[in-house]
Amino acid sequence: MQWLSEHTDTINLFVNVAMLIVWILYLHLLFTTFRQQNRPNILINRSAGYDADSRCLISNMSSSPIYIQAILVQLIKGEHIWQRTISDTIKLTDEQAASQPMASTQQGPLRDGEFLDIGTFGRLAERVINYHQREDNVPDSIADADRIKVTVIAVFTARNHLIGAQRSFAVNKRRNVVSLVPDTVMAEQLIGWRQRRALAAAFTYSASGVSELPEDPTSPTT
Repeated sequence: MQWLSEHTDTINLFVNVAMLIVWILYLHLLFTTFRQQNRPNILINRSAGYDADSRCLISNMSSSPIYIQAILVQLIKGEHIWQRTISDTIKLTDEQAASQPMASTQQGPLRDGEFLDIGTFGRLAERVINYHQREDNVPDSIADADRIKVTVIAVFTARNHLIGAQRSFAVNKRRNVVSLVPDTVMAEQLIGWRQRRALAAAFTYSASGVSELPEDPTSPTT
């Protein structure tokens, strides 16, 4: 007891420091949990097969709804890139397989946990090819490309700002059979400041009827 009395100030100091550390860790955990719950998460998946007839699904796995503004499809072959934005003026012909009315426009709200079927990868590639058909060296089909990339431009309603996601699929050809292999396990989330600025410019161009991006929104900057 005498030792405790003689070292009361030191003991109180250590107790206060320990409590401070506990509170800092607790607040950090709360902040991390809040940040994770409010981060957008858009998935771009291949479904119902592995070939050009497999379907491209856009899923909203965020905790809040998103509003899809536009979808950009790019065909890549070597150093050449052909691209087109899919908007409400571009309707896919395979609407019978869509699960929502907005599937014919590729624009509109998507609640958390919902998905959007935007058609087959082969059909998406055809839209890009038809748009660039008067240019030289344009692929005849998706089988002539090295990869296809899909970029989603959306508004994250929890923060009311523009976000995006993109995912590339390699086009593998073996014995005249085409298979699509994703380059990454998950879609890359485009939430960096420069990426969101490029997405805003892309949407402005697509809304004015221009179907190509002014700059690449997928550059890895945050």
